[in-house]
Parts: sequence; structure tokens; C-alpha cells
Amino acid sequence: MRKSLYLFTNGILSREDNTLLYVNKDVKTGLPVAQIQDIHAYGKVTVKSGAVSLLAEKGIPVHFYNKFLVHISSLLPRSGNTNGTIIVAQTKAYLKPEMRSKIAREIVLATRNNILINLETYLNRGIDELEEIIATIEAIRVPQTKVQAIMAAEAQIWKQYYAGFNLICPSLPLEKRTFHPPHNEMNALISFLNMLSYTTTLTQILQTYLHPSISYLHEPLERRYSLALDLAEHFKPAIAHRVIFKLVNRKQIKKSSFSRKEGIRLEEKALKLVLSEYQKQLDTTIQVPRLKRKSSYRALIKMDAHKLAKFVMGGHNIKFFHSRG
Repeated sequence: MRKSLYLFTNGILSREDNTLLYVNKDVKTGLPVAQIQDIHAYGKVTVKSGAVSLLAEKGIPVHFYNKFLVHISSLLPRSGNTNGTIIVAQTKAYLKPEMRSKIAREIVLATRNNILINLETYLNRGIDELEEIIATIEAIRVPQTKVQAIMAAEAQIWKQYYAGFNLICPSLPLEKRTFHPPHNEMNALISFLNMLSYTTTLTQILQTYLHPSISYLHEPLERRYSLALDLAEHFKPAIAHRVIFKLVNRKQIKKSSFSRKEGIRLEEKALKLVLSEYQKQLDTTIQVPRLKRKSSYRALIKMDAHKLAKFVMGGHNIKFFHSRG
């Protein structure tokens, strides 16, 4: 099974014959390209032209982050997976209001389902105050037309869900969701893991024929791969947020796990712990009734990308991953 590789030090990615090398001030390390799904660079990493060629041959994207752990860019190997027919179909689906609304609505329905599963889990563990939040979310109607109205309904769902974080993780309160910059540790943790969901989803999309910039719930914009935002949406509760709940409630991540120098961000030890748990969650397998077998969450993301490709190519129905049903 291919895994994500994380680089925490400053260094250079280079090529020696058919071997990928990582060179920093301390050591030169050969990297097993056949075992790498994608690379996440948290240090200042230079990628030489030979390495770019090898990464492209092997289909390995490199995601770059700044010192605040914010994703800033990706080096993507697109050449091998281009399919004009699917790109045209994606574009037509975006331009047809009924198709775009159908895809957007299914994303939000899956998101609501996976959010409710998380809340019900902790309701069953004795947090009775979540019952009102669950009822409120269940009552939110997701319209069938107009993407703006669908997004407005989703915003209400997320607002209610994030209110539940204060009940689920009282030791690291969210208070309210804030961005750019996050105003406390929980907000920083959510933003970081949501961003990981985005880059993970982008990696999976690149293994299909879909174009990552043509999206349906989020508007396609310059300088971001908005389809990854779409398909990450309903996986964030099932993957990223379960990691948060686990680590915070086990007291493995707490306020002291963060630095407040030049903004709030995870200290390196805590960062490595979060990344380790995130990978474990990605690799966790669950039973998929439709397939009559188990599948990892990582594979389920790619399956949803394939579902989308099939739908835009003329499929009649689409249903994205639901934690239940």
C-alpha cells in the first residue's frame, strides 16, 4: 500500500538514476518511490528537474506548506491522466444547472449524514446536549435547485455541527469557527486537518481522469483545485474530525501542543502525532455493503471521484459516501 511521505526539514529532492533522493544538511536518503502516494513538504524543499521528471513518471504529487502549516502550492503530475472526453463532460455538467445542483446537493446530503453520525456517537456516550443540535441539523432542508441555496443550507449545518465541538471537546474549546487566522487552538487544529483532507482528496482525484479545477458545490476559481474542496467536504467529518475528537479527548493534543509565535500552529512533536493518526484513519477499513467487502477511507475518496466521473459521462444517479446507508 502506498503511503504519504512527510518532510519536516529543509532539503533538496533530486534524482540519481531511477532513485529519488532527499538531501539535507545531515544526510542523503533514498526514498522508495514505489511506496509513496504523495509527498507533503513542511520544510523549505527544493525539487530539482530530474526529481520532477521522476515524480511525474510515478504519478506522485508534492504538496508544499508554509511555516504556519498552510498549504501554498502543489506540484502535480497531470500528463498521464488527461482525458479530454471527461473534461468536456465535467464542463457540460457544470454548465447545466440541474446537473450541477444534483451533484452539489448530493455532496451536502453526504456531509450532513457523516456529521450526524459523529454527533450521534457522542450523544450515545452521554453528551445529552447534542440531541438538540442533531434535531436542528435534521430539520435543515437541503433544496434541490440553485447551488447558492444548497450552500446556504450547508453553512447552517456546519454552524450547528461546530457548536457541538464545544460539547465533545471541552478541554480545547472551539468557541466559534474562525479563519485567516484561526483565533484559538481548536480552530487551528480544524483548519489544519481540513486542509489535509483537501490535499489527500486532490491526490486521489489525480489518479482518475477528472480535472481537479472543475467543481460543482464550490465555484471554480483561480489558484485552487476546487473539485478537491467538493469531494473533501463529506469526508472531513469521517476522517479529519474523528482524529481531532480522539486526540483531544485522550489529552494527546492540548493547548501546550501549540506554539503562539507568529500565529497559532502545532509544535513539531504534536504535528507528527496528528499526521500519524490521520494516516491511520485514512488506512482504516470499513465494510462497504455495495461492494460486499471492506475498503479504506483513502480508497473511498477515489471511489467517489469515479462515481462523479461516471455521472457526468451520462449516469442517472449519484450518491457519495455515507457513513451509514
